[in-house]
Amino acid sequence: MQLIRIQEDIEFLEDQRGSRRMQMSGIDKDLTKKEERTEQRKCKEEERKEREQERMTESTSLHLSSSDDSDSEQQDTEDNYEIEIPVYYKKQISEVEDSLSSSASKKTRTVQDMLSSPEVASALDRINLSDRKFTVLAAAIAQASGQDIRDTSLSRSTVHRERQQHRSTIDSSIRQQFQDRDRKPLLLLKLWDVSEDIIGMCFDTTAANTGTSSGACVLLEKLLHRNLLHFACRHHVHELIIGEVFTVLFGPSRGPNIGMFERFRAYWPNISQSNHKPLDDDRMNHSLLQMMRSDIVPSLTCFLSADSSYIPREDYKELVKLCLLVLGYPMQTDGKYHFRVPGAYHMARWMAKVIYCLKMYLFRNEFKLTATETKSLTEFCLFATHIYVPAWMLCPIPSDAQVNDLQLLSRIEQYSEINKNVASAATKKLKNHLWYLGTEMVWLSLFSNKVANAEKQLIVEAMTAVDSDWSVRGVKYPATELEQVKSKPLHDLVSGTSRAALLSLGMDVAILRETEPDSWNDLPLFKK
Repeated sequence: MQLIRIQEDIEFLEDQRGSRRMQMSGIDKDLTKKEERTEQRKCKEEERKEREQERMTESTSLHLSSSDDSDSEQQDTEDNYEIEIPVYYKKQISEVEDSLSSSASKKTRTVQDMLSSPEVASALDRINLSDRKFTVLAAAIAQASGQDIRDTSLSRSTVHRERQQHRSTIDSSIRQQFQDRDRKPLLLLKLWDVSEDIIGMCFDTTAANTGTSSGACVLLEKLLHRNLLHFACRHHVHELIIGEVFTVLFGPSRGPNIGMFERFRAYWPNISQSNHKPLDDDRMNHSLLQMMRSDIVPSLTCFLSADSSYIPREDYKELVKLCLLVLGYPMQTDGKYHFRVPGAYHMARWMAKVIYCLKMYLFRNEFKLTATETKSLTEFCLFATHIYVPAWMLCPIPSDAQVNDLQLLSRIEQYSEINKNVASAATKKLKNHLWYLGTEMVWLSLFSNKVANAEKQLIVEAMTAVDSDWSVRGVKYPATELEQVKSKPLHDLVSGTSRAALLSLGMDVAILRETEPDSWNDLPLFKK
């Protein structure tokens, strides 16, 4: 120890003989720079605090000196002059001071009045003005009215919070008006003057909407005092079908997130998008699937044509392209595709899940899957590409609903040759949602190009032979009679309800009976 001259070395040696908290290593440059920056920020903050303290001290001293001067001047004035103000003028001065103070208080509340006004909040929503833009506008109005905005709490977050509160208040008020029995729940419909124009309801097939006693559809019909057409959402029905198939193949979901999808989304940046493979299964050579593909591929290709305006969103287009890729029918000869990044998905949006499954199967050589996952994906993609996607794309065409549902039933039944469990699960879910095969919606076939003219004439003749009434609400075909509907022609579904439903559109079946089906498109009511 006596030979060591450097104090730091002495301390290190003593530490090594004891608890050994020190160690020999290089200097962490990043940590050093970070500590230097932290120290600089602290120094600057201390300097700002000192300058602010000096400024406040100077301001206080100036205020005290000016106060002493004014007091001395006032004392001199009081010593030299004594003025008695009459009572009358005192009242005038007090009135002027009150008016000035009241006007000043009104000016200082310009911003507060704007923020607390429900009318202003409603106007902002009507003209779609953002919170940030209104903050700038409110500041300009306040300055123009003489208000010092430095004395007012005005920011984008304040505006957003006030607008949210007004929206919540308005929402609660409307809900209360609907729940109040003394008021009519159809307040908005009457306010918009559309209650007399309503002829039908579009809804998903949850029990809250379709309940026979307290469902929303039944309650609306009671409130309007008339029957309405039931347009069940066809996309929702098809989502139930694919959801049941997914559950059969992958098991029930244990939460809002699906682990396989989460893994694929996280691994996506590492995937080579040129290394995608179509369906590779011996069953692809099955005569049934070959026959289905001969109809499916031209139909899906037509959706992607340049003059087609049928596809409403980009995810529909992505679904069609992925389906063609999985089937081995690329749309481009060079084979180069730009795949979209896997996005969000939700338990109630099965199209996103189908897109995920198709992508995972295409990149099965890039993305690591278990043997069970690969097998389930193969079965799912076989069903989705040959059965589900073609039917899904035809859902928005109500006039073809009956024909498309019958075709879907037939194809699912035939698909039992490929996978019996999948076909059974799909049939089980579909047979409980045959809304468009009931007597109430059979009139839609009159507008379909897939129904022969002879069958349309038979439907018109059957409607002419019955009276118009709503006594039989065949809104959904009974699942117990599923086998019968496959062999029944459409005109056998006609009843008095069918004619009443057509009359609700303002169309008399007698007019259709007097003309040929080829000339129906020229009728004004038919076009309408």
